[in-house]
Amino acid sequence: MKRMVVWKANLEANKSRKEGRKISHGIALKDLHMKEISKAAHELKLNPQVENKKHPRGVDGRVLVDKKHSKIKTLKLISDEIRKMRKE
Repeated sequence: MKRMVVWKANLEANKSRKEGRKISHGIALKDLHMKEISKAAHELKLNPQVENKKHPRGVDGRVLVDKKHSKIKTLKLISDEIRKMRKE
């Protein structure tokens, strides 16, 4: 199965679009940790693999996941899952 890269910067609310955020500011997350991304991807059965790489815009951390949906849909699903985990 094909894999896709989910950078921590893609989901962070404090990043601008130029800095790598891919989803709207309203659903982006504050105080995000790589463990949360990995756990959310695991819950979504995306087979996450954490890598300590540096984003071209300077943010550390990425997760490789199975490509089951488009990039934006995958990011929104991960964001929603992290919100659910934080409420528990």
